[in-house]
Amino acid sequence: MSYEKIIAELHNFPDREKNLRSVTRYSLYHTVWYRTDLWTHSRRVGWIVEQLNPIAEKIFGENFDSEKAFALGMVHDDAETIFGDIQAGYKANMTKEELEEVGQLERNAIKTLASKSPKYIGLYEYETLLHESLNKPSLESIIVDWADKLDGFCEALHEIFAENTLFTENVIHKEYGKILLPTDHYMNCFKNFTKKFPKSTPLFEQGSALFKIPEYPDVKSMALNRRPHTTESIKQKKGYEPYDFWIQLTLQNGTPEDISNLYMRKE
Repeated sequence: MSYEKIIAELHNFPDREKNLRSVTRYSLYHTVWYRTDLWTHSRRVGWIVEQLNPIAEKIFGENFDSEKAFALGMVHDDAETIFGDIQAGYKANMTKEELEEVGQLERNAIKTLASKSPKYIGLYEYETLLHESLNKPSLESIIVDWADKLDGFCEALHEIFAENTLFTENVIHKEYGKILLPTDHYMNCFKNFTKKFPKSTPLFEQGSALFKIPEYPDVKSMALNRRPHTTESIKQKKGYEPYDFWIQLTLQNGTPEDISNLYMRKE
């Protein structure tokens, strides 16, 4: 089964695109100039996974299923169409009990979503994929987790490179207190990735730029003297490797809508 067939089969899921488009990202910020939604995010994670798969195949051989990884990337946030997007910054400050409540919300959402969706995406049972996205037991789900974190990181950088200074200041939440900057949160995820997922260690030993802890971003310097994105500026490299890769991936794979969303301010 090819990546194209996986995409085609997902089109048969009732209202899936509509529901993914209805859930926007980075809700902890009241103004996000280029705010995305789960429809954009899920497909972009799929594109990133496509780039990571050849490396994983080379390292893990027949123990790795690239098509399963792509399917996981495409559906990894589907359950959020039921219970919403709970911000990663909030989760970082939650108690163990609160995190378990969030986990139960997602398990309930998976059950609800699976009950009204096609049972399979090709060879893969949809409900099983959703649980794997939650629990991350497999090599494929670990690849998707890295892609997911990379996309969230670069979404924040996209705002910073347009001088949206909200992304250079900590949010103070009435319940969860001081929230890490998105870039700080994701850098912590990157630095602790192999500790959290020991099976991923060989990926970071083979020298690819796609599996490398990024240099710590100086977000205030990155935002300094910047301007909102334009049709021309998005084509110009910023000199920060993960972000330049992310932009180029959207330019190569995105629809005209995806590309215009890179420079058209929404808020």
